[in-house]
Amino acid sequence: MKLSLYAIQLLIIITIIIWQPALFAQDNTKTAPININATVLPQIKLKQKITESDSFLINNIKFSEQGKYFAAFFNGKKTIKIFNSETGVMVSELGPELLFKNKSIDTLQFIGKDSSLLLVTKGRQPIKIIKWKEKKIKTEIALNINSFKINDVVLSPDNKILAVAHQKGLYILDFTQFKTHWAFFDNEDIRAIDISPDNKYLVYAKAGLSVDCVGMINLTLFEITDKPLEKLHLLSSTQALNHEIVYLDYINTNKILAAYQGIDTLYYSDQKAGLYIINLEKNILRGPLILSGPKISMVSYLKLYDGILASSFGYKRDGTIISDIDYANILRFDKIKTYIDLSLKNPILDVSVSPDSKTMVTAIKEKNGVSLYIYSLIKQEE
Repeated sequence: MKLSLYAIQLLIIITIIIWQPALFAQDNTKTAPININATVLPQIKLKQKITESDSFLINNIKFSEQGKYFAAFFNGKKTIKIFNSETGVMVSELGPELLFKNKSIDTLQFIGKDSSLLLVTKGRQPIKIIKWKEKKIKTEIALNINSFKINDVVLSPDNKILAVAHQKGLYILDFTQFKTHWAFFDNEDIRAIDISPDNKYLVYAKAGLSVDCVGMINLTLFEITDKPLEKLHLLSSTQALNHEIVYLDYINTNKILAAYQGIDTLYYSDQKAGLYIINLEKNILRGPLILSGPKISMVSYLKLYDGILASSFGYKRDGTIISDIDYANILRFDKIKTYIDLSLKNPILDVSVSPDSKTMVTAIKEKNGVSLYIYSLIKQEE
């Protein structure tokens, strides 16, 4: 009888160990299994290559809302060039006299229903809204901030709220009047922001690894909610995140995509970049998914495939370059694979995917300058 009791106790202990929940809760939603090796992934076809020999850096690649155009900042001449994403033909160039003279920019994005305007920022300088086809400044918005760098800018889907994340706080502006504004987080470095598709909430990530480093603001009330994301245990009591969140994407009303990177330089690091998915409806944090390199070039949600593209780069110990583009399906977030092999021997400086998931543009550092590669993402039959 005594041996039988010990046997039962041992069986219970083994069962508990086997079924012990993971540190991060897993999504138990019943879904049909997704084969990420299936042909539903896009074919990649190179359409155009554009080389700039006088530039050492191209960044801030951004698409217009319909994906017809993309813009990029060329550091050599301190200009913004706008291209037709179908043909690769440059359709406009905005020189330093329209921007910030001999300075680089922090962010740019297309705005307006027809994407006829470009919004450009640089630290404490006034925000410039430019009619890029006419090469004229439409208006400038003075920001009451004392910060040298703007980390992120988001315009709400209804074009009513402009949010600016900078090194010393968060600035929210009524974009319909350019007058009323709200300031949050005095002297705190806000790294990333995004606004929900229904225009109701703004999610933010600030520097540091405290339990409140990721939170949410209710835009309908313009006040910080009591415990917006703390209940998701983004930073658990047993193991905090080792890296700061640098990217946020409010995928839909229930899911937020977050990303971190290992280092802020291009040098070798054992610390790799990674991704999380926050399920707001189920209060679940899934991840991290570890990427190939330490530095993030791009994180993009592909609505057409319900998947994530993420590019990362860095260096191995022997000096060879890590430069990969990875894919993960949202429904199978525990799986990730490098499925786009561009045979790159140089680092990816920046990558962007059009809103319709049909075009991808990469900026690659090469010996004779920097090149833009324009690829078609061709959806295959399931």
